[in-house]
Amino acid sequence: MFSWLKRELTSTTVRKLGAMMAKGAFKTIKGRMDPDAYGGAPLLGLNGNVFIAHGSAGSLAFKNAIRMTAQAFEHHINDQMTDAIAVANEQLKVSNSVTLKSSQ
Repeated sequence: MFSWLKRELTSTTVRKLGAMMAKGAFKTIKGRMDPDAYGGAPLLGLNGNVFIAHGSAGSLAFKNAIRMTAQAFEHHINDQMTDAIAVANEQLKVSNSVTLKSSQ
């Protein structure tokens, strides 16, 4: 995708000037999309903190996946999700019972 974008942004002089003006924004976007910056993704639905990284991930990605897992543990993310789901389920029960009563 970046090669296609680069080709389009350098195809004319006006586009080149625009690309030079937006260079900082493009670097920021590229950094945010860098998989090594995050290292992995959480596996939700498991009773614990589990992150998975791509098999071809480098050492930086694994370091960041470990960091993200430690942060999830420190901030009790699994407990927060479990509590939020329980609250949402209770709200659904109340909402469904009100809907059923009003339709009768």
